[in-house]
Parts: sequence; structure tokens; C-alpha cells
Amino acid sequence: MNHGRTAAVYQMTAVDFYRSDSRNHVDHLHLSCPCQYFSAAHTKDGKNDDDNRAALFITQLMLEKCKPRMHTQEQTIGIVQRHPAFFAALINLIVSGESQHRKRVIIFAFTVSFSLNGL
Repeated sequence: MNHGRTAAVYQMTAVDFYRSDSRNHVDHLHLSCPCQYFSAAHTKDGKNDDDNRAALFITQLMLEKCKPRMHTQEQTIGIVQRHPAFFAALINLIVSGESQHRKRVIIFAFTVSFSLNGL
């Protein structure tokens, strides 16, 4: 929105965007699949568990379609602590869907309110 008429913002589900006729390139692709299944608060099966798990697996297709210059994802720490196989699969999908293989410098700065003890 800071770029006025020079930027288009698509706010929709990844599946809807993938199926749409939207242009093939975006500058920044942000995906955040539902975190309920991966959360530490998830203690019993839910009706959307299958869909929430499956949402991770559109990542590679979206990267291949959109060819973003930058890609971000947000997820609960539970994906690492409770579901390491899903986390490993997600990392593999991101690496496999990357369209450009070149050296990069990436700097992250954030405040965390959780402990990484026990990872």
C-alpha cells in the first residue's frame, strides 16, 4: 500500500492464487499456513487437521509459479519441536522451489518470546 499504484497486493489463499490467472511473478511472496495442527496447544484431532497439514505442500508450487525475489513464511515453533518431519519437508520444498541458485546474504532481526532450550 506504500507504493500506491505501482504495487498490486493479493490477499487470498495460496490455493486460490495458484489457480488464478494472476501474473506469474511477484516481488515478495509470504505464506503462512494455518498453525493449529502444529501448535503446542493442539492436543486432540481437529476437523481441519488434514487441510492444515496439506497447506504446507503448496509452497514449492507457489515458488515455481511466482518466482519471488523474496519469500517469507511464518509458523508456530511447534512445527520444529513437535513435527520435525514436517519442518524438514517444508525446508526441502523451499529449497526445491527456489528458482535462482546464487550466493545471498540474509539478515534476520527479531525479538523472540520463547526458549530454544530442548531443540
